[in-house]
Amino acid sequence: MKTKLPSIASVRSALVQEWSYLRRSFARPELTERGEDFAGTDIRLQVYPSGSWVLRSGSSDYDQDHRGYWGASCLSYDRQNLTDLARDLIEQCSESIAMES
Repeated sequence: MKTKLPSIASVRSALVQEWSYLRRSFARPELTERGEDFAGTDIRLQVYPSGSWVLRSGSSDYDQDHRGYWGASCLSYDRQNLTDLARDLIEQCSESIAMES
C-alpha cells in the first residue's frame, strides 16, 4: 500500500496556524537561545502509513510516537516562506518512504 502524502496547501495551512500561535503567545526574546539570533521553534511533519499526518512543534524529546515518516525543520518567529517550508517537510517524508521501499 502506497502512503499518501499531504498536500503542500494543507501543510502550509497548519504551519500558518502554528506561526500565528507563536506570534500571539510569545515575545521574540522568549524563543531565542542565549547568544543566538534565531527565534522560533523546531517543527516536524509526521506522516503515518495510513496517510494521516500531524504537525508537531517544540522539542522532539516529547515525541513518543515514532511510527511513520518524518520531515523536520525550524519554524521562525520572523517572516518565512511557509510554502517552501511545507514543500521541504513533505519532500523529507517522501525521501523517507523511498528509502524504506
